[in-house]
Amino acid sequence: MKTILISPYISARDIHRFVVSANVSRCIHKQGMLPVVMSYDDTLTTDRLEHYRQCIRMYFAINTVAGVVLSGGTHVSSHLYTSSVEAALDLLPSRDLFEYVLLQESVQRNIPVFGICRGMQMMNAYCGGSLRDVTGGETALLHREVREPGKVSDDLEDHVLTEKHDIHFVSQSRLVRPSLEAVYLVNSIHAQVLDRLGEGIVVEAIAGGGEAEIITHEQYPWLGVQFHPELTPHTGVYQEMWRQWFEMVS
Repeated sequence: MKTILISPYISARDIHRFVVSANVSRCIHKQGMLPVVMSYDDTLTTDRLEHYRQCIRMYFAINTVAGVVLSGGTHVSSHLYTSSVEAALDLLPSRDLFEYVLLQESVQRNIPVFGICRGMQMMNAYCGGSLRDVTGGETALLHREVREPGKVSDDLEDHVLTEKHDIHFVSQSRLVRPSLEAVYLVNSIHAQVLDRLGEGIVVEAIAGGGEAEIITHEQYPWLGVQFHPELTPHTGVYQEMWRQWFEMVS
């Protein structure tokens, strides 16, 4: 049976708990594949790079890995795209370093990767691109979910996401559109967007303000989305993104 590796995030409510949306696992099971949630030790202070590399290689060695999912979560550290990984080794959060190595190992094996929200941002940073904060009243509200007046949260566990803004596919997009509609509504809960594009990153769809919402790569079998297709995976553009990624996997 083919395996899909999933990189989780650490709960903001309980730092001792890894979190993955159950719908991610359900989507993978429905394809007749086995979802495997990975883990990383965020208490390591030395030799993290080599430790994570050995752990990830072991995941690949003991599983028939067909794909990797980078799930959503907290911000990607600016240290990842303002200096080299080696120079920032002691400054990078554990998840950033772990997923950087995971992308390295996936690229070497030509394994498809699906980046969800933060995962898409991680793809761009890995390729040498940068991120910027979402700022400016209306723009920020379109991309970030507001739960209480004056309070904005980026914790997935605190939200029931609704469709927030339109996206449209660029004219040169290589992806299949889910319908003949010109625009599609998507959910949104992120405080960062792609700024400088990484080498090989291709923007397939954008939001009204020009922010990248769907990306692929010129060479790698990658699909990245800035929204959360796992929340309602059987409708519209969400279903189509899962379908096209599973086509890469198969």
